[in-house]
Amino acid sequence: MTLSRSHTTKAPLTTPEGLESQALQLLLPFLDARENPQRKKLRLVGVRAEKLLRDYQGHESQGSMLF
Repeated sequence: MTLSRSHTTKAPLTTPEGLESQALQLLLPFLDARENPQRKKLRLVGVRAEKLLRDYQGHESQGSMLF
């Protein structure tokens, strides 16, 4: 069985901690009875982030997370 969840934030994330928080909000239900009542083990977990901006010195970030 494959389960997936996705979420698009209303505002751009500006920190890695913001991305981590969003990912955990989607993951945590799979670790308790809400999404996994039979307590099956997780085999594979992944997180995808899109539309990231690279931090080039002197360029505006426009409020998005930079890597």
